[in-house]
Amino acid sequence: MAMLTLRIDDELNARITALAQKTGRTKTYFIKKLLVEAIDDLEDELWAQEAARELIKRRANGEQLEALDWVESMKELDKRDLASNT
Repeated sequence: MAMLTLRIDDELNARITALAQKTGRTKTYFIKKLLVEAIDDLEDELWAQEAARELIKRRANGEQLEALDWVESMKELDKRDLASNT
């Protein structure tokens, strides 16, 4: 397992420390949890940006595209999440 060192300000450290003490968890637990959630969000954002660029490109080339159903779109995102977590 890799190790990462970072500097945070005293106020943020106090907040993380208090949270860890109140819950009986470690600061490392919360930092890892936050990193995973943040990276997931960033990956989703990147995927959406790539999809938007592709859509713009295809429309600029005159391609006629159908609108996606919201439920089907969410199912596709769920499938991608499951695939990336394995």
